[in-house]
Amino acid sequence: MKIDNICTVVLHLFIIFVISVSPASAQSVLEEIIVTARKREQNIQDVSISITAFTARRIQEMNLLSAHEISWMTPGMYANAPMGGNLNPMYTIRGIGLNDIFTNNSPTVGLYVDEVIQPFSPMMAFQMFDLERIEVLKGPQGTLYGRNTTGGAINFISRRPGEELNGFLRAGYGEFDRVEAEGAIGGPISDNLGGRLAFLTTQQSDGWMTNAVTGKKVGEIDQVAVRGILQWQPADNFEVEFIGRYAEDNSDTHLREHVGFVDAPFSFNLCEGAIAGYRDEGNCVSFLGFFDPNADDRYTHSNSSAHGNDNDTETFGLTLKANWEIGEMTLTSVTGYSEFDRVWSEDADGSALIMIDGLLTDDATTFSQELRLSGDWNRIDWVVGAFFSDDEIYFNFYADLAEHIFLTVAETDFTQKSSSIAVFGHVDFALTNMLSMVGGLRYTYEDKEMRYDASDLNPYGTTQFLPPTVSGYKDRISNNEISGQAGLNFQVTDDILTYVTFNRGFKTGGYKGSIAFSPAEVEPFIQETVYAYEAGIKSTWANNRVRFNAAAYYSDWKDFQAFVTEIRSGIPVILLTNAGDAEIYGMEADLLLHPAVGLDIQATINWMETEVKKYNTIPGTADATGNKLANAPDFMFNGRVRYEFPLANSGFNAYISSDLLYRDRVYYSLFNRGQASQAGNWLWNGRIGVITQDGKWEASVWGKNLTDDAYITYHYDNSGGIFPSQNFIGEPRTFGVSVQYNF
Repeated sequence: MKIDNICTVVLHLFIIFVISVSPASAQSVLEEIIVTARKREQNIQDVSISITAFTARRIQEMNLLSAHEISWMTPGMYANAPMGGNLNPMYTIRGIGLNDIFTNNSPTVGLYVDEVIQPFSPMMAFQMFDLERIEVLKGPQGTLYGRNTTGGAINFISRRPGEELNGFLRAGYGEFDRVEAEGAIGGPISDNLGGRLAFLTTQQSDGWMTNAVTGKKVGEIDQVAVRGILQWQPADNFEVEFIGRYAEDNSDTHLREHVGFVDAPFSFNLCEGAIAGYRDEGNCVSFLGFFDPNADDRYTHSNSSAHGNDNDTETFGLTLKANWEIGEMTLTSVTGYSEFDRVWSEDADGSALIMIDGLLTDDATTFSQELRLSGDWNRIDWVVGAFFSDDEIYFNFYADLAEHIFLTVAETDFTQKSSSIAVFGHVDFALTNMLSMVGGLRYTYEDKEMRYDASDLNPYGTTQFLPPTVSGYKDRISNNEISGQAGLNFQVTDDILTYVTFNRGFKTGGYKGSIAFSPAEVEPFIQETVYAYEAGIKSTWANNRVRFNAAAYYSDWKDFQAFVTEIRSGIPVILLTNAGDAEIYGMEADLLLHPAVGLDIQATINWMETEVKKYNTIPGTADATGNKLANAPDFMFNGRVRYEFPLANSGFNAYISSDLLYRDRVYYSLFNRGQASQAGNWLWNGRIGVITQDGKWEASVWGKNLTDDAYITYHYDNSGGIFPSQNFIGEPRTFGVSVQYNF
């Protein structure tokens, strides 16, 4: 980002701050936000870690429906969204993330739905509805959270029944014949039993992408989700909560945009566009000489899609939570079970040739159990506990290579089982009225087993050039690690908290999830480790009208796992491996203002530097030493303004809201190729509406991507390989209307 743009942002923040502390706004105060980031209720300003929280109202105002969209207003967070976020979304916080779209490897950012971990990336592609709040915890969370949280943790908390009958019904219509309906009803069923039922359905009968090969529009949506909650309190000191959730997604899979990288008509030499870092279809072609003739239209692609563009996903989950107050202590049990089943078809090469048209099947089951005992003794808040999880994922990929040089169909089939056992403890000890100490430790043992087969099916009897595949592979790895946290908090005043923390987190090793041509390719990679340091301030000013939080951070990332290209058996292949070591340092700030009744202003920034300090170079491949990390833009800015005001003598209020996102150039691979990146861009969303003064009725008009920017959400980098590179393009400008009734 240019220095003049940075100065402009800073100047606007200063002007907003001056306006906010003017005497005319003295009647307004900020809303208190309560979070459970440390497994107990606390004001967000009292928790000595960097947290971004979204309340139910804010989720609705921003029209957030998919989990990856929360990155739009979270400083330091970047979310990749292949296939619009319903493939295998990837989350990166403060430069630490996983750029692997295969299904069997656990992300570095843990997603928790009602305290239950979602251990595989495809399980993170869910629709958000009827939530009480979302909490984004930044940095390693290796003490109180279950698994693999080297980047951070995101908590999704469903809305509970409540003590009185309540609910809502919302209906919306948008472009491409998009129809949305969401609703919920909750409250007491009897004296000691409460319940809530919520649903969301999204139906879109038209597509915003066009396949030039078939002439068909692609982008239809068919999603349904439902959740039920029962809360039973048979005694004053005992409560049981049962949550069941079910969802289906039968939407189209997105088309991929072809990106050529060698000279036309056919060459092994990189083309000028690939060297200079831009897409230049026609002058640049794929390994087999193909280029996209519709390159000027970012929403029209030439895809063969031999197996169609179909997604058939079904998810099911159960959560059982119990709280038992035993004197001054509380015993908590959280049991979770989830099933994920998916059949997915797409053109995985993004060209009109059948180079790698795929049919993918993956089925996952997960079980987890956590027990916690917590208490508050004089100056000490403490929690101890144990955690167990058991997961299994089956994966099958049918890759049609009929028009590639291989002239065959290859199949990858594996089953991966994993289990984790941990014990942990965390303490918050008030040394004085102003100084406190926090600390925690977690011991984890993990075990992972892989059964792997790849085969050349040779259905045409014409197989050429495809090396022998790996079959009958079996292996098992295990490791045990200590993670934890230590820190000091200094309460300068009732409204100002400063803190310093150190965290050690780790992510377990694993196996590649794609086709292999030698046993060496399937050999496991080892765990990665993060040593993270943070110093921050949380403050409230001007009689609770201004909230300013800031943090500086540094992370030392050892043996980090990344998606890279390597030469195996003479063929360039893409796989997940231990790429090397990296360093990250940065600063972030969050300014929230409520300068007048009805007016809310928020601005967040994140600046960071990332560098690969050591790269495990493989002969015949590029060296990434000194490069930036993938999915880690240097500068991010988020701004949001909402103003609500009464319409005279009408019983209605009107409002207008707008949110703005800027991200500096982001690279999608460690090799920092310009073709595999998205230049710095703005994304602007807005909403206007009216609401009755009793809050029961609301109607609004909304728009997303108002500047109609054709931006890249993810890039699959095959530069120099035998398959094309591809872009995933975000949705164009869309408008819609929404009506909601609350009771």
